[in-house]
Amino acid sequence: MVIAVMLATAAGCSSGREGDTGGANDAGAPAAAEVATIDTGLRMAGVSASPDGRFAHAAGQDEIAVVDLTAAKTIDTIGYAPGPRQIRFSGDGSRAYVASGTINGGVGVIDTASRRLTGIIPVDGGPLYGLALAPDGLRGYSANSGAGAVVVDLKTRAVQAIPLPRGERGGVAMSPDGRYAYFTTDTSLAPRLPGPRSVNVLDTSGNTISATITVNAERPHEVAISPDGRRLYVAHFPSSQDTPNAVSLIDTAAGAITGTIPVKGRSTGLALSPDGRRLHVLDESGTLQTVETATGVVVTTVQVGSPTNGLALAPDGRKAYVAGDTTLHVINLG
Repeated sequence: MVIAVMLATAAGCSSGREGDTGGANDAGAPAAAEVATIDTGLRMAGVSASPDGRFAHAAGQDEIAVVDLTAAKTIDTIGYAPGPRQIRFSGDGSRAYVASGTINGGVGVIDTASRRLTGIIPVDGGPLYGLALAPDGLRGYSANSGAGAVVVDLKTRAVQAIPLPRGERGGVAMSPDGRYAYFTTDTSLAPRLPGPRSVNVLDTSGNTISATITVNAERPHEVAISPDGRRLYVAHFPSSQDTPNAVSLIDTAAGAITGTIPVKGRSTGLALSPDGRRLHVLDESGTLQTVETATGVVVTTVQVGSPTNGLALAPDGRKAYVAGDTTLHVINLG
């Protein structure tokens, strides 16, 4: 497969320098700057913001911190022994669902009003990393190395496994209409396993794999989908910080990579603005890069403390929340 590389590069932007704390730029992007830091007391592995924008839940090693974003402070912690990773809120914010990233994988259910873990839906086959919810909130989609893709009925707790190519799993994205779920598979850490680095497409109408899209770049990791469902963005985590990196752009109708967006560092977070005009890419050194999706240009960067491992946006897309070591960084995106 020939990958068409976009001509836009980070070097083409006046504010794309390492260590830049934001500000206006030649491309006309809004100002961006860190505006607050919130101590969670936890070494964070992920973060998610509630639908009303009032709270964030940050996953630690065996706890989840509840952060009041208005007061800018941690107000509670929820015990979660199986190693929480990615967190997703229900549409009404009454529940938070948690992918468990330990040997005993599962999907945890948190009652957000009482701030209590009400149960864990067990999933065989090893740890879960990514999690996506169907638009109607009735099903969760995740994946692990043993079972492959897993579909979890969040009411009945039934779990269905769908085989995927062998390899390590990463992010999960759901199309806006709920018709397709996208899973990354990586063989970089296990080169003896058969199968390409790929994005696997699950047709949710019959829970069957309808396509496997080969990804040539190393370690496909996080994924995000455009509001119209036509473009899928895939972030990568190469073996070395010095390896040139880029976000892969997939045309979902064609089922093929149509371009790449050069970015710095090894990506640990990916989020798309609600209107699809800005793609935010976090790397492990604490650099948040904002890409204008129409041009593929990195239009602004913000540097926070290292390491970082997780990114979430406010519902209106005007703030970003970056999970640092024990600090949640709040960034005003303008």
